Amino acid sequence: MKKMMNWMFAAILLCGLSLVITSCGSDDDDDSIKDPQTTPNTYEVNITAVLPQIAAQIFSLEVEYTDAEGKTHTATVKAGDQTEPMTTEAKVRFDNAKEFAIGFQNMNEEQKKVFDNLIVKNFKMTVPSGKSYSFKSTMKAVSPLPRFETETFDYLAPIVFSTAKIISGNTPSGSTFKEKLGMSVKLSIESAEIEAFSKLYDSSSAGEGSQKMD
Repeated sequence: MKKMMNWMFAAILLCGLSLVITSCGSDDDDDSIKDPQTTPNTYEVNITAVLPQIAAQIFSLEVEYTDAEGKTHTATVKAGDQTEPMTTEAKVRFDNAKEFAIGFQNMNEEQKKVFDNLIVKNFKMTVPSGKSYSFKSTMKAVSPLPRFETETFDYLAPIVFSTAKIISGNTPSGSTFKEKLGMSVKLSIESAEIEAFSKLYDSSSAGEGSQKMD
């Protein structure tokens, strides 16, 4: 009887040990489900070139950008080009820049309509994690210069900027980004001074930047 009790006690211990091992294995499986591994991000980058109609009478806009593979692309935005819609991200960025534009606070409602007459061009590319892109833009004076019917005109400078959104991956983003961006309004420019004005801003930058993606 005593020997049988010992065997029963050993069997109970063995079963208990088996349950503990099985339980631990189950917990490990649950942890792996709760902590999925991150995957590298892939981004859609959009370079937005904005050439106001009033500026297009005086300047064209040259845009140069380098994609994730190191290939350089060039494009010209000029008067007569068909405008494109801004992306959602670009529209938010543009509206924010507009509010802080130099001279914006001094404009009346009629003058602010200059922001509604724009030639917009989008240049899109895909940039994987670990890759970089860059862009720069230059204003070029047109020739011959037009004659304005009014003695003065209100001027809005061109602007070029970039936005990016994640299209795949789940890695927290904190990419290093460098950009030169500014928007300015000049009110009541003398039409007689248009030639001097065009020479002053010929070859000026309308925006430039670079970014390495996480």
